[in-house]
Amino acid sequence: MDYDGHYTVGGFTGSGKSVFLMDLFDGCRSMVKIFFNSQLKHIKGVKVSNVDAMRRAFEDGKRRLVFNPASDIPTARAQLAGVIDVLFKMAKKMRHGETREIWCSLFVDEGQDYAPKGDIAAALIQVWRQGLEMGIQGVICTQRFAEISHTILTQSKYVFFFRFNEFEKDYLERLYPVDKFWLHIQQPYHFAMVNLGELSLFKPIKYKSKS
Repeated sequence: MDYDGHYTVGGFTGSGKSVFLMDLFDGCRSMVKIFFNSQLKHIKGVKVSNVDAMRRAFEDGKRRLVFNPASDIPTARAQLAGVIDVLFKMAKKMRHGETREIWCSLFVDEGQDYAPKGDIAAALIQVWRQGLEMGIQGVICTQRFAEISHTILTQSKYVFFFRFNEFEKDYLERLYPVDKFWLHIQQPYHFAMVNLGELSLFKPIKYKSKS
């Protein structure tokens, strides 16, 4: 995992995206890593369900957290805003902003619910706009590229594509060289990455827990 930019990871359920995300989260070397709204059944970390519990976990020295938010989206979005507020305040105390060293990686699943297209006020967008300067890296995961914030997509240095549908293809063709990797990702668990316009193709990975 590289630490010089944000990530967007998208694709169908059953496309290999979940194995990739678990591998990415396990391999992340940031001092603090948080998986918000993880849909992964076997993800490992201290489970919290509100911002106060997250603060207490930090005070207890825990650095690998899985945040299970409320089931209703408005409340969950408010909780994510609270998480981001805490992280930015921590960054300021740590005097980040003077360095680009990444100390926290924030993973968010079902990202279209937290940074939907057209919502320029979504708290998560702050991470993509200002996070790197504060040492905070974002990793957003989605099954629906076409519903995610355009800001998130265009300001992600690393965009990973697992198998997705024709509707998404029509939308993404305006931003990425989809025709160059479309047939590749139709193969089971194959995926592609676009990094600042440069395309890379990958075969399936095997997940091995690093914890």
